[in-house]
Amino acid sequence: MLGRRSGTATGELKVQDGRVFGKASQPLETEGMFPSGFDAQFDVALLKAGQSLPASTVRKGGPAANVKPTVTGTFKGNGKDAKLTSVSARWGEPFSGKPGIVLVFTEKDHSKDEQAALKALFGDFGSALVIGIQPDGKVVTCDILHEAHKQKPISSPASVRMTDFKNEGGQISGRLVTEGKQEAFEQTWEVNLVFKTKAP
Repeated sequence: MLGRRSGTATGELKVQDGRVFGKASQPLETEGMFPSGFDAQFDVALLKAGQSLPASTVRKGGPAANVKPTVTGTFKGNGKDAKLTSVSARWGEPFSGKPGIVLVFTEKDHSKDEQAALKALFGDFGSALVIGIQPDGKVVTCDILHEAHKQKPISSPASVRMTDFKNEGGQISGRLVTEGKQEAFEQTWEVNLVFKTKAP
């Protein structure tokens, strides 16, 4: 089930000899706030009333609704450290035809603000780092706002890379690093952050 009012999803379902099999698909729709699509096939035993799945069945967890966001590490601007304590992941604009995810890191809690990514770059939550990634963790945008910078924000997508990235079980985690100290517009910054947060 996708939370949409309309769409072009199609599917087939058959029941035969105690099994349910078929397929369903929805082309990737990139417009709107939540780009989504799927292509699935299934063939599974039909359980009778009161039956449960066998003990050997592999169970996959659903969205990690109770994930506590954490961020640790270094975020320096012009040699001065900023303590980023809040992180969240939100849907962003698609990149190269792929769904976009925006990671927002700030000094002050922004979790309840729907416009956190935008407001962070205006300094509403102190020093901030706003990173745009693709679902595989590839960094495509990077905006840096550090209280020690004279010019802010600074955009430098090539300066930061993602390692140890995971996007599974409703949780996103990884490490964001720069190759040492970076410089632009006579400003310097350095990032080495380990994080985890609920997936959008």
